[in-house]
Amino acid sequence: MSKILNFIKNLTTINSIILATKKVKITLTIILFDILLFVSIYSTQKLFSILGSQNYIPQSLANYFTFLAASLSYYFIQVLIFSFFSLLIYENLKTYFLNSETKLKNLKKFFLLNLIIAAILGIISIITGIIIYNSKPEAIFTTITLTTIPYIIFTLIFLNSSFSKFITTYSVKNSIKTGFKNLINKKSYFILIQLAVIIFIILIPISVGYNFTTGIIQEIFLNTYFILAYLVIFISRISFYNIVTKNT
Repeated sequence: MSKILNFIKNLTTINSIILATKKVKITLTIILFDILLFVSIYSTQKLFSILGSQNYIPQSLANYFTFLAASLSYYFIQVLIFSFFSLLIYENLKTYFLNSETKLKNLKKFFLLNLIIAAILGIISIITGIIIYNSKPEAIFTTITLTTIPYIIFTLIFLNSSFSKFITTYSVKNSIKTGFKNLINKKSYFILIQLAVIIFIILIPISVGYNFTTGIIQEIFLNTYFILAYLVIFISRISFYNIVTKNT
């Protein structure tokens, strides 16, 4: 029994949870930046939606270029916002392990890294969309499942590994290389297995509570799904930073 408990205690994800609960100030700071990130992204999306840049259909060549410029501005601003808050998040995440000050002087490099990652994920999304579009109607659900799960796995590993490497080296090239390298690192998948087990354990009471309640109580259980999703993201950040820095 003691061997099993020691094994569980030494798991990367469990260590990440323990670390987050011990250093509450850092944890709360990261949560605050995550909230500000969400609010900023959402507000920008709403603003551009009101301005009509997302729903507008160009009627002439001149209007098309205006529409294109507005669309590119929208995505560049969103990536910049994401880069700004993500850099703050990872700079603070680093202080779980090291005494360091928050540095924003590398925002330009981090923005470039995010543009490259956005391009990579965009290409994968287009390929995935084409595969789903060309699949047979009776196989749509299976095709979506078989394409979505690898996409989520790729994003979790690549994004967390790249960001963790960047925050230790501030090198765009090394960050991209580490992102791809960790896609074939068995430790990455062991972390994902641990996260899947945590999700499964927490999902059982949530699902039972949701299915056997109504009204406000059911809404509360529904919202816990979003909390669970954030918990997975939070733990994965610390866990991947751990394995990236140990492999450095």
